[in-house]
Amino acid sequence: MTGIELCRRLVRSVPPVPTILVTAYADDGTRAAAVAAGAIACLAKPIYPDELNRWIRSALGSADADRSGPMENDQK
Repeated sequence: MTGIELCRRLVRSVPPVPTILVTAYADDGTRAAAVAAGAIACLAKPIYPDELNRWIRSALGSADADRSGPMENDQK
């Protein structure tokens, strides 16, 4: 099973699992496939702690929003 296949399963699970993919192959095609599979982000190695922490906080915020119902997204 590839990471993208796993991502598809995780985002379809109940409750959905916010997913961040980490890859050494972060070309445009891989990133597009990851987002299409439902990933919140597709990060290229090497991983920088600040960037990873930002995406984790974002993922956890998304998970909280999913559990509490629809919310307005004022960050865009």
